[in-house]
Amino acid sequence: LLTRRLRRSDGVHRGDVIVLRSAELGRRVVKRVVGLPGETVVVDSQGVSVDGVRLAEPYVLVNGGARGSFSVPDGAYLVLGDNRAGSSDSRSWRQPFAARSAIEGRWIRFSRDGLARPARISGLRGSARRATHRLVRGRSAALW
Repeated sequence: LLTRRLRRSDGVHRGDVIVLRSAELGRRVVKRVVGLPGETVVVDSQGVSVDGVRLAEPYVLVNGGARGSFSVPDGAYLVLGDNRAGSSDSRSWRQPFAARSAIEGRWIRFSRDGLARPARISGLRGSARRATHRLVRGRSAALW
């Protein structure tokens, strides 16, 4: 899994696929960021709503699994797996929120044109675009 290490100044966005260090599980896990600090996230049989607005999630393989309502605290994120029916994620953890300090990197995928891009549905933005150019030249990447 090719990732880009996050610096303190890097933002974490909804839809990012991240690698985080889970103290509870005692290992690194790969999950998708769904809830941002200060948001209320409701997970039900139909999918995910954030502050009352249903998310379009074309990347979800299978809906299902645990349901619940989560108020995401400052400095933390709610993370879910794309296979919701079979994923061990924020919904089932004793400590359901991933602290920003536990996030080690963002997954990067390769497109058909050969350029590395962050795995985010909304596409590339400013510093992410510059970071991918550095990655193509062989810098700023980690392999998990």
